[in-house]
Amino acid sequence: RIGNTAERSIYPKNDYLYFYYIILPYFAYRIVTSGDLNNTYRFRVKRIKRKAFANCKNLETAIISDSVETISDDAFENCDKLTIVCTSNSNAMKFAQRNNVNYKTFKIHPIADQQYTGKAIRPQLHVTVGETELKSGDDYSTSYSDNIKVGTARATAVGRGDYSIYAATVKFKIVHNHKYTVKTVKPTYAAKGYKLHTCSVCGKSYKSDYTVKLTVPKTAITKLTKKKKAFTVKWKKVSASTGYQIQYSTTKNFKSKKTVTVKGAKNVNKTIKKLKSQKKYYVRVRAYKTYKGRNYYSKWSTVKTVKTK
Repeated sequence: RIGNTAERSIYPKNDYLYFYYIILPYFAYRIVTSGDLNNTYRFRVKRIKRKAFANCKNLETAIISDSVETISDDAFENCDKLTIVCTSNSNAMKFAQRNNVNYKTFKIHPIADQQYTGKAIRPQLHVTVGETELKSGDDYSTSYSDNIKVGTARATAVGRGDYSIYAATVKFKIVHNHKYTVKTVKPTYAAKGYKLHTCSVCGKSYKSDYTVKLTVPKTAITKLTKKKKAFTVKWKKVSASTGYQIQYSTTKNFKSKKTVTVKGAKNVNKTIKKLKSQKKYYVRVRAYKTYKGRNYYSKWSTVKTVKTK
């Protein structure tokens, strides 16, 4: 049999037996016939050949890494106490299922969707081997990738100590459930009003509930007084205005018109002079509001006529 001294010199790590190469038939024979194997072994070979551990009655645990590509169906024949420890969906797990061998998996349990923060997301992992929960730092180390932006991120657990030949990766989603604050923006003469929704997490915003632009109220002519080669026009006051415009013309369609500006909301009358005598004039008035250097006008008042003296 392989004695303790020889075992330590060939496979130098405590009481574990490492297989770095294909098992030579002679050593395989000596191992399986000795009956002196320890009860836990770890495997890093690519292949475990037929009857390599057949009839090893004391073999209780075989920790088989993902590097093992093939396992002969009779490699662990009559190992009645055997439990295989492996990763989910590995060749070792498929071997155990195929041959009705007990097995435990080294796995990361599913991670719930994580809220986007603009920073790296590092959720705590839940890593187990069978029913045994492993401790972060002691039994495994963690790393993350693609874990900042919205989308699919990955978490990887790399085993330590007795689990050092294992690594498992799980995907999780980073989602963005926006947290909006709402600000009401009032309408102006230049733009509509609206509600501005801004996400406190990422700064994304959108507008809703639009309201119409402010408009300048319409005025009305209250009196037209004829004078010699002139007329005086009076109109209703528009408090919100900056001033008024008076248009007059000798034609109904205001083709040849003249415009006079009256500044100040309180100034509600004006005498237009130097006109032709005994001439009919068409007159209309509108208010205006100056906002950020630009004038915004009301609709014209109803047209009225006056004949000069």
